[in-house]
Amino acid sequence: MSPAASKKPAKSEEPAGPPVLARLLCKTGANAGLAFGLSSERPSVVGRTQGASLIVPDPLVSREHARIAFDAGHFYVENLSGTNGTLLNGLPVQREALEHLDVLGFGPDSEFIFRLERGASAPAAPGGPIRAAVLLPAGSSGARIELQAGSSTLGRAAGNTVVLEMKAISSQHARFDVSPAEVQLEDLGSANGTTVNDQRFTGKLRLNDGDVVTFGKVVSFVVQFERESAPEAGPPAPPSGWRLVGEEDGLVLNLPSEPGHYVVGRESGCQLILENKKSVSRRHAEMSLDESGRLNVRDLASGNGTFVNGVKIRESVLNVGDRLQIGLVGFRVEARP
Repeated sequence: MSPAASKKPAKSEEPAGPPVLARLLCKTGANAGLAFGLSSERPSVVGRTQGASLIVPDPLVSREHARIAFDAGHFYVENLSGTNGTLLNGLPVQREALEHLDVLGFGPDSEFIFRLERGASAPAAPGGPIRAAVLLPAGSSGARIELQAGSSTLGRAAGNTVVLEMKAISSQHARFDVSPAEVQLEDLGSANGTTVNDQRFTGKLRLNDGDVVTFGKVVSFVVQFERESAPEAGPPAPPSGWRLVGEEDGLVLNLPSEPGHYVVGRESGCQLILENKKSVSRRHAEMSLDESGRLNVRDLASGNGTFVNGVKIRESVLNVGDRLQIGLVGFRVEARP
């Protein structure tokens, strides 16, 4: 165990109330579909072996790779690995607060989306009315199960909509009720119980898109909502001018109104100069403004990368409200007054 793993986090005085819940979901690679529930009531250790509470079967993940714990109103990730490290939105971290939809990397090949759930202010998922609920096996194998509008039962007996022939599953274990407004799950008095995001419940519970449901402690599914297609809206008109506003020092970079290519970097020949920013390359990125007023950013093989909304890019279109990161320097993309 590394020295960092032996440290006990300082206790914080949290107000009494229901636990704050979150989840980690892997959507790509060999571990796609792997999901974990997180709770403010207990810390979780991510690692490769049975000693960890969240086991990631990846040889590049350390035995005890990272700890996720709740403190002072936020979930935090703490790196415990001295080899492949922990990444937050593509950047290495030691201890950092987590935000809704952050991307956590445990080593180079295992990336998980962090999603706030009950008890926290997670934004509602966009979309139209719910058409169906899809159960995706929380593992590397198994077929997707689609539950249409109305009631569907799950259990061991042959008469159920979803039949799971396992001893730990009751004859009639649970019922799903899918409506355009919501998806409800009801445990039907099963012997071995039903949990949502590792929390056991009785009676009915309204599900969120992305919840992890476990039946009888033996089989888990990630619940995803399929919605009716919303009417397509045309793209918003680009603003008459653009500017980049620094998140830390309030530095404002006003882009010219004329179409053209404008280089951001440290050297004096750049059109948009970031002096004394060591993480910024001499010629770091190029901002392009076309005839219609659309703004584009392209990384110029920089040392520390260019990121849009936490994702490392080579080239990307920018919109008002986006977060642009040049090296370690963050900006908000705004319309110029």
